[in-house]
Amino acid sequence: MSSLCEDIKLHTSRMLVCNETNLGTEICTPLSYPDGEAVTVFAFVKGSTVTLHDGGMAAYSLGKRGQSFTKKIAKRAEIFAKLYG
Repeated sequence: MSSLCEDIKLHTSRMLVCNETNLGTEICTPLSYPDGEAVTVFAFVKGSTVTLHDGGMAAYSLGKRGQSFTKKIAKRAEIFAKLYG
């Protein structure tokens, strides 16, 4: 019997779409932001390091709501990113 984690990996991999772009490898997910905008991330490989980014969508989303990327938000994002090494 497979674990729930294995089932999730199997089924979500079927829902991802990847394309090569000038921003890196674009990974379209079946997820969406609260405003309905699709969640897309980009992977950029340099040497043995892979960097993931959202192509500016987080800043765009904040801007649409009249918010700015404050030092407090930046610190929270930095702490969260460190969880992933």
